[in-house]
Amino acid sequence: MTTQIQHVTHHRFTVDEYYAMADAGILKENASVEFIQGEIVEMAPVGNRHASCVDRLVDLLTLLTRQQAITRVQNPVHINDYSTVEPGLMLLVRRDDFYVSDRPSSSDVLLLVEVSDTTLQHDRNMKLPIYANAGIVEIWIADLQSMQLEVFTDPFPEGYVSSQILKPGESVSL
Repeated sequence: MTTQIQHVTHHRFTVDEYYAMADAGILKENASVEFIQGEIVEMAPVGNRHASCVDRLVDLLTLLTRQQAITRVQNPVHINDYSTVEPGLMLLVRRDDFYVSDRPSSSDVLLLVEVSDTTLQHDRNMKLPIYANAGIVEIWIADLQSMQLEVFTDPFPEGYVSSQILKPGESVSL
């Protein structure tokens, strides 16, 4: 008796197909999802600590970069044909149209911040390599559980060359 092994192939959707599903109403307008490596990934609800951290960062970064960058909060950035993510916030290259004509891409990102209250492993293990591969120059992960800021710079396809961990009271420069 012989046994045949059947290989199952997963279909990866493209970013264009993902947005077509949203436009067709297949995805709910306020669905808490991201599109990562061709798959729709459900995200944890935003809690008070997460929201407060994002608000504080927006307040600070908007003040520091006024008229030099656009602060974008929990809105999408196009990474590649199979990923579009919605980080806590980003500083984007300033454009007069505020990206109304097209979505920002990884080359438009000056700083990307992930606020991690319950998603630290996902942000480090799934998203960080994608950001490095896309060449996003600086990533911060605000680890709310450990009360520290992880800073990643100098991307290359397999990861970031430089990283540092900052504790409360320490400072960081863009």
